[in-house]
Amino acid sequence: MTLSQWDSLLKNLGCWQGSFTRFSPSGEVIEDVKSETILEGQNDNKTIEQTIIKYHPTGTQTQNLEYSSLARSVLFFENGDFSQGSTQLGFNSEFGVELGLIYGNARRRLVQLFNANRELDRLILIREHKAGTEPQTTETLSWQQLQGKWQCDVITLYADWRSPDQFITETTWQNQDRTSNIGNKFTSNIHPLFLPDGVASICPTQIQLGAPFDLEVLWLIHPHLYYQMIRHYDDRGGWNSLTLAIASSI
Repeated sequence: MTLSQWDSLLKNLGCWQGSFTRFSPSGEVIEDVKSETILEGQNDNKTIEQTIIKYHPTGTQTQNLEYSSLARSVLFFENGDFSQGSTQLGFNSEFGVELGLIYGNARRRLVQLFNANRELDRLILIREHKAGTEPQTTETLSWQQLQGKWQCDVITLYADWRSPDQFITETTWQNQDRTSNIGNKFTSNIHPLFLPDGVASICPTQIQLGAPFDLEVLWLIHPHLYYQMIRHYDDRGGWNSLTLAIASSI
């Protein structure tokens, strides 16, 4: 049975402990703050209460949210993976997205934020684990770990909620390049930025008007498995789809 968007959201329920780490566009750590994100179902899970607690050195910051429906700016996959964010690139305004991946008791969320000049301004990596479980930590990702061929099980969801597309394909990483039909080819403007715990941020350093673009996260969960999520925008800056690839080494 296919899960609804709301039921897929419920895969994120629980207390997630971890940290928010803010990076510059070049990957320099600016700030690292311990955190807890608690999602609780109320009224037979028809309402979600979300509490975000950040433990700053100067004191605790708490944010409370409640919702009983989903905005059109967010899509969930059946395993709980999701993305939310801007649906349209505007003029003289900030633009950003969040890409969230779950594996077992671990969750990785990446926020990519662009300034009013459409330049990549900052990244926020949120590394979390379920309360009562051990955190999953790995070394910073490298080119060497991705070398070779990977078989990818791919599903694409659409912003207009039409039927998803599913297929199997291959991705090849060779030296400092990638051959794939589900993500942009690397250029001087689009290049992986390797972050802690096996995560890579892949996005333009500046969004060009009049050309389609992708915003992407990759998480190497163990040496033979990675998750990849791509939020696709068209040449008018409109969000049109979200792709999840689960890649196994061949």
